Amino acid sequence: DYPDNLSEYKLVIHCGACMLTRREMLLRIHRARQEGVAITNYGVCISFLQGVLERVLSPFPSALDVIVRKRNNGG
Repeated sequence: DYPDNLSEYKLVIHCGACMLTRREMLLRIHRARQEGVAITNYGVCISFLQGVLERVLSPFPSALDVIVRKRNNGG
């Protein structure tokens, strides 16, 4: 279940949402943004922790660019 109050969290690591509608997932992302809580899925999180995020994102140049810029700017 998705908590009603996200303010006590700093990060939401979400599943792949295969059992949710697109609308429900977008609503969850929107709620997290409204409350200033970062949100990602566990695939991206695991890739980061394993040190392969840049390789995983290589087919998605704009997403990779965001990661590289954040890393280079200390963000």
